Amino acid sequence: MFPLGVLKKPPFVGTALDIDTTVFPFVDKTGRHLIANSGVTLLLGAAHFPNNTQSSTNYLRITDNPLDFKGQYIGRGFKITMVFKLDGFPSSDNILFRLKNVGGSTVSDFYVKSSGAFVYYNQLSSYISATGLIQVGIEYTLEVISIGSSVMIYLNSILLTTNIFGLSPTGREINIGALTSGFGGDPSLNGYGFQGSLSQFKYDITY
Repeated sequence: MFPLGVLKKPPFVGTALDIDTTVFPFVDKTGRHLIANSGVTLLLGAAHFPNNTQSSTNYLRITDNPLDFKGQYIGRGFKITMVFKLDGFPSSDNILFRLKNVGGSTVSDFYVKSSGAFVYYNQLSSYISATGLIQVGIEYTLEVISIGSSVMIYLNSILLTTNIFGLSPTGREINIGALTSGFGGDPSLNGYGFQGSLSQFKYDITY
């Protein structure tokens, strides 16, 4: 027999976010999140980001149900995957996506410098690849895998770095494609959008 009282619901495990870029407006196929869109269009089955200056702010943003993205800080593992292709380097730092602490400045940024170097940044640690790793017009698959306190970043199935995340968040928002006013973080900047296409963006809670 079960003891009297309310049984605790087990934590959710599975796909928490799966952005469908084959339909417009873009939707989360899991139904767990709304996708806010600023200037991103549908092009050939992908989300197209037309950012062409460093101050451009065409982005997708996910702010609801932020505990889905709290990740390893509640003893949970996760995996983020995306496919992207750059059309150019309009910014010194071309933002692919940012995980940002709700109500604070903690961030984890993933971006490409105008030199073609891939960068991972947070307040405690950072990584920068060799220049020329990312080329215009070539499609890449990025995977970010969190196990325990470690994060592993793969590009086209090749391990780039084993690293750590930043300061503990209470929950996270996701900003894809550019930084926006009011989104905060370090650096707290507008723009820095990437110019190109993105598809198959997924966030899986693995345990």
